Order: sequence, then C-alpha cells, then structure tokens
Amino acid sequence: MEIKKWPLFLIPPVILLMLISVLISFKATSRTEVEAESAILIGGAKKIPNKEASGRYLVRLAGPGEEIRFQKLPSSRRLAIRYAGMGTGTISVSVNDLPSIKVNVHSSGDSVSSFLNAIIDIIIPENANIKIK
Repeated sequence: MEIKKWPLFLIPPVILLMLISVLISFKATSRTEVEAESAILIGGAKKIPNKEASGRYLVRLAGPGEEIRFQKLPSSRRLAIRYAGMGTGTISVSVNDLPSIKVNVHSSGDSVSSFLNAIIDIIIPENANIKIK
C-alpha cells in the first residue's frame, strides 16, 4: 500500500483490508468472494479478529512492504476491494506480476466497522495471481 507523503511526526493512516469482496465475471452473472485472510500475508501484514468482517477477520496493511497475495483466482474483468480505514491514499493491485494499478481509497469513517468498496475494471485471467499492497 502506498500512502501520500506525510511529515515524519505524523503517523500515516492505516488501511485495513477486510476482503476481496467480489470478482465479477462477465462470462456469467456469478461472482466469487475471496476472503483476505485466505491470502498469503507478506512483510508484516497481519490477520486481526473482527466480528464485523464476513470471515471474522481483517487483514491489516499498514506500511511499506506489507502486502497480500492470492493465487489461482478465477477469471474476471472487475475487482472490488472491501476496506476500512481512517485515511486516504492508494492501494496497488498487480495481476501476474504485471505493472501495478493504483486504486484510490478514502476514509470509511472507522478502521474496523465501517467498510467501503474500491471497484476497478481489470482483466484477471483464469488461475491468476494477484498482489495487493
């Protein structure tokens, strides 16, 4: 996750990713939900219990180098990232190690119980790997 530049004395906002909530496939009217806690956690990303989350956990991405990786996802043309956080910034999404797409995120009003969806159009081939940071 990249966050806008902040003075050294300020703590950057924390974005808590709850889940990749929807992979909408245009070849059918189905959707696939993938919980963030099923991802591979990298660089200090943490799984945090939360009763508001559909899978009862959040994954916290709070700083540089922290990311989550999903493997062997179904094909899709759209991705929705369900998140909660008190700050604004960007999340980077990469499919199969291609260049990242920046996704703007905004304050949801609460970092553990109020969620927003960041939805992007992105081509995800069958059995794709996705990194979110």
